Amino acid sequence: MSNRPTFRWWPLAILGAILIVVVFTWFFEELKPALRLDMRSLPPGAGHWLGTDTLGRDVWLAILAGSQRSILVSIGAALIGGSIGVGFGSVAAFFGNDRLRFTIRTYLTGLLLLLIAVYFAAVLWPTVSSTGQVLAGALIVLLLVVSVVVTWWLLKRFGVLAGRMTFPLDTITQRFIEVISVIPRLYLIVAFAMIIPINMFTLIVLFAVTSWDVMARMVRAEMLKVREITYIESARVIGLSESKVFFRHALPNAIGPVATQVCFTISGLLIAEATLSFIGVGVSPETVSWGSIIHGYLENLQAWWLAVFPGICIYLTVISLHALGNDLDRMYHRK
Repeated sequence: MSNRPTFRWWPLAILGAILIVVVFTWFFEELKPALRLDMRSLPPGAGHWLGTDTLGRDVWLAILAGSQRSILVSIGAALIGGSIGVGFGSVAAFFGNDRLRFTIRTYLTGLLLLLIAVYFAAVLWPTVSSTGQVLAGALIVLLLVVSVVVTWWLLKRFGVLAGRMTFPLDTITQRFIEVISVIPRLYLIVAFAMIIPINMFTLIVLFAVTSWDVMARMVRAEMLKVREITYIESARVIGLSESKVFFRHALPNAIGPVATQVCFTISGLLIAEATLSFIGVGVSPETVSWGSIIHGYLENLQAWWLAVFPGICIYLTVISLHALGNDLDRMYHRK
């Protein structure tokens, strides 16, 4: 009997069906539920097999349409956050605290760029999002970037700033991960919702920047093991640059568990998005998502179908993602 790991069929079938639904609802307007205020909160029956919600929308069509927001937000945020985590974790572990040396000029320029990023995230982005002055915001960012370039050119004229200093990348990254880890994601998004309008794009960004820390920790731990393997030192001995050693040999061997963590991250973000929709943060009453359908149950506690059917969809999706993640983890560890 072969010991080759196999994937269970049912998680793939459920997730494949959900992705097909998302694609179909994206292209076919006929699958979007229509508002029918004269048919509010009808129980399941002929014509509406899963009943209607508090706005008279067919629950079956609402679930199909709601999958688009719930799944796209979760997948988009998980992929972006995962990419950030892989980048931070792998680079920090590979170069450590003693392999990167920068000039003082580079430190000062990097500090300016960091201040610009903080200004953009804390001041400019909320203002632009709430007022819609995108062109003015873009011009301000362009002006700030040009000022950094000019500053870099001016600093080059001072030879005293050409000295090199070691950059403790790993320590700084660990402290940054710790800060991100202690921020309650839902509280942060609720706070942002009071400042800027929350839509799919901003929700993906907020989820991404608050969910990359777990991926960073995992990839960092893998990279710490990989960089001690003999062939990494052999690659350096034969003259390969640090960048080539990193991209050709170290990184491909450190990202094995990434797919597993992505599955778990998507499931966690799916629950977080449903929670936000359920409490009404960042969504209008007309916005359809699995969480917003369940929210209708609070308005009519007799409409049990508003909680049961979307809840089943969330449960099946989450349990399928966890099963797929476990299968991927089993396959990785049996190599």
